[in-house]
Amino acid sequence: MIAAIYWNLESFESFRISLTSSVALWLMARWHGQTNKTFVPTPCTKTRFDTGPITPNQRLQWSRVTVRFRMGNQHTRPTEPFRSVSQSTLMQFLAIIVLSILACITFGVVHDQITARICVEYFTIGHPRVIPTDGPTIPGFVWGINATWWVGAIPGIPLATIARIGARPKRTAGSLIRPMAALFGCNAMLALLAGFIGYIAASNGWVWLVGSIAEM
Repeated sequence: MIAAIYWNLESFESFRISLTSSVALWLMARWHGQTNKTFVPTPCTKTRFDTGPITPNQRLQWSRVTVRFRMGNQHTRPTEPFRSVSQSTLMQFLAIIVLSILACITFGVVHDQITARICVEYFTIGHPRVIPTDGPTIPGFVWGINATWWVGAIPGIPLATIARIGARPKRTAGSLIRPMAALFGCNAMLALLAGFIGYIAASNGWVWLVGSIAEM
C-alpha cells in the first residue's frame, strides 16, 4: 500500500510540475519575438485622372481620405469570412479544453487501474467507498475519472488561450495531441520510478503507515 501511495502522490506532483513547466515554456515561445505592427499610409502621388503632378496640399488631402476610408471599412463592415474565423477560433478553443480533460481522464484511468492491482486497499480503505465493491476495476475507473477531470480543465483554459490568441501562428487541437502524449509518457515514467522507490523503502522498513490506516 505504501508503494501505491508513493506511486499516486509522485504521479500527481510530477504531472503538476510537468504541466506547469510545459505551459510556461509554451507561453514564452508564444509571445517571444512579437512585434507591434503599425499602419503607415502610403502618400498619394497621382489623382484618379492623370492630369499631371499634384501639389503637396492635394497629396495630404488624398492621404487623409485614404486612411479614413480604410479605417471605416475595418470597423463597420462585418464580413462573412470574419464570422467564420471567429467561429473556428471558438470551436478550436473548446476542442483544446476538451482534449486536455480527455487526456487527463485517460491517464488517470490507466494509472488507477495499475494502482488498484498493486494494492486495492488504496481505494477500499484509503478513499471513501463510492461504489460498494472490493474489486480493482470499478474503483480504478471511478477514481480515475473523479480525480483527474478537473486537473485537465484547469490547465486546459490557459492552454487554449495561449494556443488561439495572439499574433503568432495558431495551434489547433490536433497539433497538441503529440506534445500531450509526450508529456503523459514522461509522467508515466516518473510515476513508475516513484512506485519502485516506494516499494524498496517499504520493504526495508524505511517508511511505514501510521494512524487509522495502519490499524485496518
